[in-house]
Amino acid sequence: MLQAVRFLEIMGGRSLWELENFCLLLLEPVKVDHLELRGEPQNRWVYHRNENQEWLTEAINP
Repeated sequence: MLQAVRFLEIMGGRSLWELENFCLLLLEPVKVDHLELRGEPQNRWVYHRNENQEWLTEAINP
């Protein structure tokens, strides 16, 4: 169960804000499909991460 996270002011101890429901997601993508909708024709790229943790780019024409 997630505990409420409370941020307190140093002066007076008043609560600045509370995050009752908070979840931090750490993602490690291996593939990204990027579509740029501006322009004619639209531009599209696919990024792949290889076994050396390097990103390779492939331009795709939709």
